[in-house]
This record gives sequence, C-alpha cells and structure tokens, in this order.
Amino acid sequence: MKSLFEFVHESLINEGGHAVNGTPMTQPQARAVYQDVEKKFLSKLGLTADGVDHCALGSFGKKLDDQTSGDIDIAVSMDVIASKNGISLEDVENFIADMCAKDKLNFVNNPGTHVISLAWPIPGTKDYGQVDIMPSDSLDYTKWMYYSPDFRKAESKYKGLYRNQLIMAILKFTDQKILKANEEGQVVEYERYALRMNSGLARTRRSFEGKRGGLNKTEHALKEYEQKVSNVPDVICELAFGPGVTSSQILTFEETYARFMSNTFPHPEIREKVMKAFINEMIKNKFPIPSEVSADWSNLIP
Repeated sequence: MKSLFEFVHESLINEGGHAVNGTPMTQPQARAVYQDVEKKFLSKLGLTADGVDHCALGSFGKKLDDQTSGDIDIAVSMDVIASKNGISLEDVENFIADMCAKDKLNFVNNPGTHVISLAWPIPGTKDYGQVDIMPSDSLDYTKWMYYSPDFRKAESKYKGLYRNQLIMAILKFTDQKILKANEEGQVVEYERYALRMNSGLARTRRSFEGKRGGLNKTEHALKEYEQKVSNVPDVICELAFGPGVTSSQILTFEETYARFMSNTFPHPEIREKVMKAFINEMIKNKFPIPSEVSADWSNLIP
C-alpha cells in the first residue's frame, strides 16, 4: 500500500507496507496473483470488469519482468459491491473483510486506512504475496492519485509519491483564509484545502487554540467544519494549476513541477511556502530531494 502525507496513510511518503508479510513477487508472478484474485475472490464481491469496477494501481504492469513488487494494490468500486450485494456503502469494508474470513484467508483489516491486506498464494510456488484491497468511491480519482510512472519507458525519474507530495503542498497553501487572530496578530483559526489519497479534496478548518484559551505550537483540525470539495481529478487540477489544466497533464513529478514553475501558475505568491513544505517532507522522510528542486531552491535546503 502506498501513501503520502497522512498515512494513508500515515505519511504520504510511506510505501510498501507488509501487513501480512508477503513475499516479493516478480512481474509474471504478480500478474498471476492478480488474475487469481480476480477469478477466485473479486468475482465473489460482484466485480467482473477489470478497469471498470476494479483495477490494479501503482506500478503494476509497469516494471520489467525480473523486477519485484512487494505487494499488489487493487482498487474496488464501493458502488458496485454495494449494489450487487444489497448493502450500504458504509458496510462495504466489513463485507470484504467478512468474505476474507469466510474464505479462511490470512488478512488484516485496517479501518484507519480503509485497506484490507491479504496473503494470496503465488501460483507455482509455496509462497504468498500481499494483496491490498482498497475500497473506492471513485475509481477515476483513485487511479489518478495512485498513478505510477512507467519506468520501462523512462516516463519519469521519480516515484508517484513525489508528484502527490507536491500537489498536496500546493493545495495546502492555495486560498488559505484566516478566520480568527488574537490581539498580537497571531493566527488562531484558519481554513485551507486538504487533498486526501482516498477521499479527494476537502475544505478544512484548523485551530491553534488550546483547551485553556492559549495558543498551541501545533494546529489541530476542527472536523465538524470539514466540507468535501471534489474527487474529480480535472476539477482538482484546475484549482491547483489553473483553467484548462487536466489530470492527464499532471501524471509525473516533472510535469507537475513544470506547471508549478511556469508563468501560467495561478498562485505564484505561494511558491516559496510550497517548496519549504515539500523539502521539509522529503528531509523528514529521508527521501532524496529531486535534482530540479535542488537546482532552483538551494537556498531553502538546510
């Protein structure tokens, strides 16, 4: 399971969790596992159309045959599962977990991340590979957020997490609004966007106010004020990069960074704040800073 910024999943930059201790798979093995899971498990959920009601995410199908995958991420349509099985959307996650238990699979249900991780036999071996089932209310959004460059074609030098980190930082500082300040001019409460891997873009309210009236050093979310904005990739891209920019133009870090640095970027006043946040996240998670960023923003790198 791959995430960036809030570990979804806890830190967007955490990748390759091994909830069920699966064995790394070569690409032929990964394809065999995926086909086996489709036939023997997903079909029981009512999912039969690859790319329509379910799909593999990330780097699946984008590596050389001798390269390995630590797991396979599969997004599944919550709408289709609910409709085919006469259950509510809220019950989908538990329905999948119950099916795993019924089939006596070794699995872990992660309610905090909304991922069901299961161990699946690798055909032709005695080993098991990890498969992460990810319920989605929009496959288009999930496929875009979990997009991985095709390294066989040198589509990008960087993993998808770099692109996601930059987009999240851009939206974090886009249209921030101070709602409350104290007499010293310190921000007490404000609004901002938050882009989440699984659910889309939301408008959130944050506060520094402590329980006893003072200001805390760190902010906290006021969840009762949160409002969903959109999980349509093109809508999100236009908000971040301006009218006419589509999600198909924002697939790699290089494309995203070029838009961010271009003269047409609609929020030039936030560039430095965005870069500081991006660089800090790279350093905190011990990821190499992209060469483009090192060249353009060396003054921000400690």
